[in-house]
Amino acid sequence: MDVFITLITNALIIFFGYRKLKKVKSILVKLLYIALFIMHNCAFILNYLNNLKVQKDSYNFYLNALNASKITDLNFIGSQFMSVIVFPFVKLGISYFSISLIFSTLSLYAFYKYFNHFYKMYKNGNYYYFFFLMLIFLLPSLHYWTAGLTKEALIFYLMSTVYFQILKENTNNLIFIIALLLILLIRPYIFIIILISYIAFIMINTVKQNKYKIMLLLLSVSFSIIILKKFLKIDEFNIATIHNRFEHIIDYSSQNGASSIDLKNSNYISRFFLVLFRPLFYDAKDVFQLWISLENLINLLLAVIFSYSILLKNKIKGFFKDNLYVVLSTIFLVLFYSIYLYNLGLASRMRVMFIPYFYILFLTLFFNNKNYDEEKIN
Repeated sequence: MDVFITLITNALIIFFGYRKLKKVKSILVKLLYIALFIMHNCAFILNYLNNLKVQKDSYNFYLNALNASKITDLNFIGSQFMSVIVFPFVKLGISYFSISLIFSTLSLYAFYKYFNHFYKMYKNGNYYYFFFLMLIFLLPSLHYWTAGLTKEALIFYLMSTVYFQILKENTNNLIFIIALLLILLIRPYIFIIILISYIAFIMINTVKQNKYKIMLLLLSVSFSIIILKKFLKIDEFNIATIHNRFEHIIDYSSQNGASSIDLKNSNYISRFFLVLFRPLFYDAKDVFQLWISLENLINLLLAVIFSYSILLKNKIKGFFKDNLYVVLSTIFLVLFYSIYLYNLGLASRMRVMFIPYFYILFLTLFFNNKNYDEEKIN
């Protein structure tokens, strides 16, 4: 069974990849698709070998499912829900390697969906320009964190599914609902952020609003708060509980991780910068952090270019209205992570939750032929 799953997965990747390459005319774009495949699979090998070595979160998802006699023995909320997802695969005798490959393939599919989306959007014909900008989706850390049996791999895939369903205005379907439900069970706070962003998007962009749909979405937010309380392991939301939880994070951060920061003595702005752009070269302590610093420098330059193009060219109103869901999701996630992230490595990992959406905004601005000038909107 295990060998069969591995062979089938690889055969499907090669088959659909070959079909796509036949439809692409530009050699440069073909090289992008091939580079994406190579980068993601190299990242998969590194991710797999590292998780075998350290045997922490990812490998524990597999072990917990392996040791459970029945699925109800497992936790259905939070990180451990990953064990629930892999439980049927494990009981069928599928190995940790093959399950990791399946999850890696899901995230690779999401990457290809993004590539296809922007390839269809780009109409100028200058494929050197397209090639250069699309290289941001080849940054290694984004692939490393999503190429294996990780929460990031699944959330990355699910958030891409949500994005494309909203883009197609096709949210009244089972795919959209299942994607949101899985996000809720794995990371409830992301579900709340996505739902609030989507509600704001439909209220601003829909001429004839569906009151029942909005009420249902608001009820979903209320229900998700109950799930969030269980996820955070707290009895009720109040200032004292939140303060105690924050103190616990401070104590944990001071005792764990070589690259931790002092949460108590750091301010919100410094943590905001940490979430977005650190480590940078001045605080890199090893080769891995040096490489991440290079990626973060690229992200910093992209943020400057994006801000300049939006603010100084008067494109705020039209662009933000059309892309409000992605804008709000990105902003809220960054603001949320800036509250508690205490570790440079954790910041690099959590960046996977919002950096694809930032790239979507950046590429949409430069690839979309729509005119967002203020004076031409009204």
